[in-house]
Amino acid sequence: MPDLIKLSQESEKVPAEILFLEGSPIHAMTAFFIALPTEQGTDDAEIEVPNPYAATVIRQRGTSGDSGKVTFNGFPHGMAARRILLYIFATAYRKGLVSVIPLFAPTRNETLRQWGYNFGRSPTGNHPAFEQVERLYGCVYEFTKKFRNTESGITGGRYYRNRLLLKADEMPITSLIRKLHVLENLNNTQDNLYVHPLFGFTLKFPVDMKHVLKLRKKSSFWNVYMFLIDALPHIEKGKTKRISWEWMHDIFLRRYNTTANFKLNFTHLCDEVFEIYPQARGRIDTSRSDVLILKRAEPPI
Repeated sequence: MPDLIKLSQESEKVPAEILFLEGSPIHAMTAFFIALPTEQGTDDAEIEVPNPYAATVIRQRGTSGDSGKVTFNGFPHGMAARRILLYIFATAYRKGLVSVIPLFAPTRNETLRQWGYNFGRSPTGNHPAFEQVERLYGCVYEFTKKFRNTESGITGGRYYRNRLLLKADEMPITSLIRKLHVLENLNNTQDNLYVHPLFGFTLKFPVDMKHVLKLRKKSSFWNVYMFLIDALPHIEKGKTKRISWEWMHDIFLRRYNTTANFKLNFTHLCDEVFEIYPQARGRIDTSRSDVLILKRAEPPI
């Protein structure tokens, strides 16, 4: 297994505790998940996550620290990118924050299955998920502004800039992905991508991959799912969290033409999420026109 801490060449020590951006109902990586485009099309240089997250995803062009080049047509997008992130979140939650998390299984089909693809026969040809891997690999994540430790109450400033994924050898990312496209097995642990070890503090979410494998849902469903499984378990017992619908619409990137339409769609999607997150039923009040009211719910797993 590669020495990822040495490989990362990072000197900053990131605490192991779960940290929140100050004032935010969800973690920054949940906000990133929601902010990723739902479909291909954006060619912007970066995506800014709405305040108070003070976080940015930057797309790196050209050389990317290895011997090859990565060409991007846009940011990671759609369900293919989200499935990979859901796998990372679920694995970090199951294995713990300090575990080494490889992105690929030994074979192409095993890799697709662990990302939540359910198929009755072996898929052939180029799979869209592998294109999203290249795009996720080429993104750099920035966290700025203030953090708050929810246990100690201590606040402070932090600037954190890193890739989510690391490559363990000198093989260009395009060659590594091509090996999976042509159904080659990855027998060498060096032939893999790994989650950056210093990202562990913000990746632990109670995602159940059997739901990802079973359900054929769109990005909008999983955006609401991630919001709820992140926000509800961190509300203090006996207390409520009130969020204005205008702010909620901001968090979800104002993808609806009006806040009223967003509220209607959010309410409908919550009803769908309850089917796999029954603990949240009765803990979400969408009846008021001005604010969403949330109560604590235990995580789904």
